[in-house]
Amino acid sequence: FNTLNTIAELIDTDPGRAGEMVARLGELLRKSLETDRPLIPLQAELDFVRLYTEIERVRFESWLSVDHDVDRAALDAWVPPMILQPIVENAIKHGISPSKRKGTITIRALRADNRLKLEVQDDGVGVTASNGSKGTGIGLATTRERLSHLFGDQATLAVASDNGNGTRVHLELPFITHPR
Repeated sequence: FNTLNTIAELIDTDPGRAGEMVARLGELLRKSLETDRPLIPLQAELDFVRLYTEIERVRFESWLSVDHDVDRAALDAWVPPMILQPIVENAIKHGISPSKRKGTITIRALRADNRLKLEVQDDGVGVTASNGSKGTGIGLATTRERLSHLFGDQATLAVASDNGNGTRVHLELPFITHPR
C-alpha cells in the first residue's frame, strides 16, 4: 500500500518514476504468485527481495542503500519463500525511515557446514524503548511461526540492536539442497 500511495503521489510530479514503480510492482506481484512450494532456491528469494528493495529505493530516492554479502556456497540452499522480505520491510519501516538520514541495509547469507545463516542488518534508529520496537511485531512473529512449522527447533530467529544504532535480524536454519 505504501508503494501504491507513492505511485499516486508521483503520477503528477514525476510520471517516469511512477511508471518505473508500477512496472516493478507488477513484476513483484507476479513473482509472489509463482510459487506454492514450501521451499525455493535462495537465489530466487534474493531476486524477490532485490525487486522489493528496488521499489523502495525509487520511493526513498538516494537515501536508501542496499548491500548484499552472499557466500556463493549459500546459493545452493533452499529456503521458505518470502522469508526475508518482511524482515527487510521492517528494516526500512522501523530502522531507516524514522532516522531521517541516508541508511543502509545489508543482506547476508552464509553456509556454515549443514546450516544456512541469513542476516538483515540496518544502520537506522535501532530498537529502543522510545520507538516501541521490540522485535515482536506481526512480520517477525509470522516468520518465527513459519520457521517453526517447517523446521521445528532446527531454525532460529534472533533480533539484536546496538542501543539505537541499527538492528540485526539473524536467521539460522538447516542447509537444504533440494526441496522436500
